Amino acid sequence: MSDALLPKKNIAVLGAGFGGVAAARALGRALRRSAELRKLYDLIVIDRSAEHIYTPGLYEVATAAREDADPLTLKHTAAIPLEESFSGLPIRIIQDEVLGVEPSLRAETPAGILVPPSEYLIRLRDGGTIRAEYLVLALGAVVNDFGIPGVPKHGLVFKNFGDALRVRSAITETFQRTAQAHIVIAGGGATGVELTGELVSLTRHLRRAWKRDIRPRFTLVEAGERLLPGPPLIVAEIAKKRLERLGVTVRLHTRIIEVAEGTATVQAPEGANTRIAFDRFIWSGGIKPSPVLAGIVVPKDQRGRCTVDLDLTIHGENNLFAIGDLTCFADPATNQPLPSVATIAMAEGSIAAINVLARINRQPLRHYHPPKHTPMIVPVCGKWAIAYVAGFTAAGFSVFLLRLAADLRYFLKVLPPLKALRFFLRSAAVYFRND
Repeated sequence: MSDALLPKKNIAVLGAGFGGVAAARALGRALRRSAELRKLYDLIVIDRSAEHIYTPGLYEVATAAREDADPLTLKHTAAIPLEESFSGLPIRIIQDEVLGVEPSLRAETPAGILVPPSEYLIRLRDGGTIRAEYLVLALGAVVNDFGIPGVPKHGLVFKNFGDALRVRSAITETFQRTAQAHIVIAGGGATGVELTGELVSLTRHLRRAWKRDIRPRFTLVEAGERLLPGPPLIVAEIAKKRLERLGVTVRLHTRIIEVAEGTATVQAPEGANTRIAFDRFIWSGGIKPSPVLAGIVVPKDQRGRCTVDLDLTIHGENNLFAIGDLTCFADPATNQPLPSVATIAMAEGSIAAINVLARINRQPLRHYHPPKHTPMIVPVCGKWAIAYVAGFTAAGFSVFLLRLAADLRYFLKVLPPLKALRFFLRSAAVYFRND
């Protein structure tokens, strides 16, 4: 039987976050270049949404004044349609929710050793099942409230586009009702720091627009000993000083115990429990792997993340790759898990794509080598940002411009040039109004 008569097999990428989009685009370009590869394989991307969300811009969505932008306008500044990102590439997009992944029947050797499956079954909520010979798990993460009582009921979580809109509405309504509202933000990672700083900027903007003396208080609560875990301590110290100069109360070594109507119980450094009264409580305190992973039988660490080998395969599953927030990749140099940042997910996505193609061509797989210094750029109120890039730390307006350049660079990676430029300019025009 000729190759032309053989039924095609599937390469599937589950998830369209940073890692999933990077993997899909790299695989799509390879299929576009190779007619022989297209005869053998179809490339499928499965995600609940038809859009890729640029999450570094969500804090801007959450703090854009209602007078300046409606929800649809904001969506066009943070949501990139997958059809546009994959334009010109032989990629089939399936908008559906993944319920589970199961290996097809495994072969067994005479010695009783199970060999890796030749296919995987992907169970979907609306579309039945899909078979894939090669699978890239890029399902990402969800909010982790660590089981703290009251967080889901009395707090606003901050993870996706819908969350950002809910935060925007709630904060605006609170400021309209109470001129001296107290806003408590839990979580001192990049998301919490960015959001807190931009809420201060929103306050200044609304004070001018409404011609009202709005004087809210902001408290950023972090259970750890510092803000911004990951980069050197100097980065965290600069961010803390910047927030405090803006009037934000930063409470480190302070763990949220319980959240009730209008109050949060916290455990202070000395061990005593105290209560913090608030008008709004926003949770940005952590993430955990997609719940889909819990039902997939693969090795996991204590936090439920799947462990991967240096080539990003899941141990014992030759055709199954995992990338991004879903995984625990131990840096060979430090033996520490890599941070959950977009740059790492994208790099892993590219390596996973290379290794899928290598597996198809029966070539050696490439190892992923993490950067020695994971880059980080964190805006903190207005046209000011702090950066840790290539081992150097800088802060100020020039770093804010660097952040804009990084945004544009990313859009150029996932969109055609003209569309990328339009997306960037549209985003910048909306967000500059608050600064």
